[in-house]
Amino acid sequence: MQDLADHQALPGFVPEEEVASAVAFALESTSMTGTTLEIDAGGFPARLVRSSVRGR
Repeated sequence: MQDLADHQALPGFVPEEEVASAVAFALESTSMTGTTLEIDAGGFPARLVRSSVRGR
């Protein structure tokens, strides 16, 4: 989480829990307002992908 707080990119592969934690941190942190998070969700479980996005 410190890497995200310091605006450092996370490693290329991180556990699902780390990604979820980073996203939650960014959503709750006013210091990150306006920050863009880029997440390659290619390996995310289907439960994390909205049904309207599936099949694209």
